[in-house]
Amino acid sequence: MLLITCALGVHADDSIKVSASDLKALIERVERLERKDSLSQEMGTAVYGQESKVESQESKDNSRKSKAGNALLYTIFSWLDAIVFALVAVYFINIYIFQNYQIPSSSLEKTLRVGDFLYVSK
Repeated sequence: MLLITCALGVHADDSIKVSASDLKALIERVERLERKDSLSQEMGTAVYGQESKVESQESKDNSRKSKAGNALLYTIFSWLDAIVFALVAVYFINIYIFQNYQIPSSSLEKTLRVGDFLYVSK
């Protein structure tokens, strides 16, 4: 009874009036659908022209692998882009704006110690 009420689109608690011929037609339709479904499962193809379950699963696996590979490549290239940009920026900053130096000797012993670092404006 639940199958019939679901197929008719009503709740199981609702009272409906169904004629014997409508009920017989509904039962025949359900049986035909069940036969089609069992036949399609035996042959490995889905009803209504869809892919078989195996082919569908394989295509899902392949798409997941390609998406994962694309995400990995995107991550690698984004990191590579950031590193190259940082190196080029540091190079041009050292050439044109300022440069860092380390004090090599004790000639300025009163103000600077050996090994101190300085940033010199150019």
